[in-house]
Amino acid sequence: MDDATATGKALPIGYRLSGTSSRIVFRLLFAIESDPFRERVDAGPVMDGFAVKQRHATATRGKRAKARRSAFTRAVSTVPAALGLTAGLILVAWLWPILDAVPTRIDEPVRRDPTIVLLAADGEPFAEFGPHRQSPVTREDLPDHFIDALLSIEDRSFYQHFGIDPFGMLRAGLRNARAGQVVEGGSTITQQLAKIDFLGGEQSFERKMREVILALRLEAAYSKDEILLRYLNHAYFGGGTIGLAAASDRYFGKKPRDLGVRESAVLAGLIRAPSLLNPQSSVERATERADVVLTAMVDAGKLTRQAADAARREPLSIRSAGSDPDPGVWFAQWAISTLRYEGKEDMSVRTTFDPQLQSVADTAVRDAFASARAKGAGVSQIALVAMRRDGAVLSMVGGLDPGKTQFNRAYQARRQPGSAFKLFVYLAGLRLGYRPDDIVMDMPVDIDGWLPKNYNGRYYGYISLSEAFARSVNTIAARLGNAVGTSAIILAARDLGIDADLNAVGSLALGTSGVTLLDLTGAYASVAAGVMAVEPYGLETNAMKKQRPRLDHRGELLEMLRMVVDQGTGRRAALHQPVAGKTGTSQSYRDAWFVGFAGDLVVGVWVGNDDETPMHGITGGSLPAQISHDFMEKALPLMPAAPTVAQSDPAAPETSGGFFVKETGKAGDGFFEVADQPLFFREQ
Repeated sequence: MDDATATGKALPIGYRLSGTSSRIVFRLLFAIESDPFRERVDAGPVMDGFAVKQRHATATRGKRAKARRSAFTRAVSTVPAALGLTAGLILVAWLWPILDAVPTRIDEPVRRDPTIVLLAADGEPFAEFGPHRQSPVTREDLPDHFIDALLSIEDRSFYQHFGIDPFGMLRAGLRNARAGQVVEGGSTITQQLAKIDFLGGEQSFERKMREVILALRLEAAYSKDEILLRYLNHAYFGGGTIGLAAASDRYFGKKPRDLGVRESAVLAGLIRAPSLLNPQSSVERATERADVVLTAMVDAGKLTRQAADAARREPLSIRSAGSDPDPGVWFAQWAISTLRYEGKEDMSVRTTFDPQLQSVADTAVRDAFASARAKGAGVSQIALVAMRRDGAVLSMVGGLDPGKTQFNRAYQARRQPGSAFKLFVYLAGLRLGYRPDDIVMDMPVDIDGWLPKNYNGRYYGYISLSEAFARSVNTIAARLGNAVGTSAIILAARDLGIDADLNAVGSLALGTSGVTLLDLTGAYASVAAGVMAVEPYGLETNAMKKQRPRLDHRGELLEMLRMVVDQGTGRRAALHQPVAGKTGTSQSYRDAWFVGFAGDLVVGVWVGNDDETPMHGITGGSLPAQISHDFMEKALPLMPAAPTVAQSDPAAPETSGGFFVKETGKAGDGFFEVADQPLFFREQ
């Protein structure tokens, strides 16, 4: 305690109190100063009543004023708080879906298109789908001048920033504003990696926010070199190539470590617009961009002007993209369409493709087209499918222009099969009791106003069913179809694997509903194999492993199909071994077909024009049958041993298709009345 305080003496002016004493005095003075009735302390004598009332009124007004000030202060302070809270909630609600869409894992890409390699039956690769990749590059694979070129044109401060470059983004924004369009991205390499691996090319503020978040996370998880290598291995370089190694090989036939300065500038400049700057499609644009990269290297201090000028004089040898399609392109296009794969990893798939048979097919089609063109036959397209009896497709020709169009006429074109569809009409007749040796009266016929006519305008009188089939007599097929009914015909087609929409009209018997060459060839393979609904397949994983019901009446069908080639319209397809098949020609020579088989080989040929322009007298028995002959003659000696086709007990006709077929005609002895005209006579 201070001495002055202890003795009760007055404190001199300017005397410094101790810490505790000063706090006590301060509080006392503050309490006295803030007391509205402090006048009472030194008021002296007692005041009269008027003074007391006056002072009380003054104190009351002071309290009310203070209360009003407090209410106003609270109101004023509450409004900003409420506005701030509301703004915060709105911000959270807006940011939440953005943040929620950010991938939780960054160790592997979310976005990755797999590369699928198709292997032939002998295990050799023959086609590739998806981006072309090679082994990832390492830091040792990269020449310093390539890294300098890349960073000079894409991200000069890559090794200094923390994933985003605010000054670069501001600079890009100003340039874009001045230009009135996007001329500079402002994204760092880390941001570009985030876009490549996780986000895609969507242009939106939300996507940009996610990009920034992912860039910061990538920078926190990986070193700069790791980010750079991942970027170079995942970036798209045009021409279907992913990664620097694939691009270096595609464009220059080199490893990345062997790239020259100018070649490095070309590849570094590609990333901004890989399709536009692809050197295989535009050398001029690619070299102009390379000059921009070299200038950027000079500006960044990575290259002297003399060295840049020397690099511009370096020879630039760019590999040709190649204009000739790979063998098996038609088969590969169809086979990949049957693959069901949703993964991200690259994979190889073994197929049934036979390169030797494909070469034979290409030659047969090419020679036939040359001959037809020389004769002015009006033919512009040919398609061919070859398969084993079990449905394994060995070769395919989808047209004459694989380099110009991807339209595969072997499995995508639905055309009228004409008389080749009569196979199903006669199967339906056999099921209802008709026989190949039944005698038929060929004569003019009127079926509810429909007047089918024969190709040559002739009528044969009495003729057997098998001979009518071999000669492709339309009137008999029409009357047989009318006798058995369209439901029975459609059921027969379904049982042999035809899944196309078939119109239940009388002309269906003459093949007026469109089918594909692949499906029709598969139906004939069912007859060759003796089972129902052989399914064509090109991937070994899709091989027909389940047992299928035996095909009823196969023997009679084989007898009639062989007669077509031996004595009927398909004689040009004959070989020095048994061949079975059927010709088909649609109205006005718009389509011509031959589908047949010998041994374990089943072949279908279609000839026509995409715009359905009539050909000049081409029938199924002319050019298509000749193509089948030329192909089979050389292909059969190359065929491997025939596999066994799994069979089960035959199914009853009324249940094989899953629905009941109502008979409209029935076979027996004597004549058969259809549309008030005698149709069949069976000899006793």
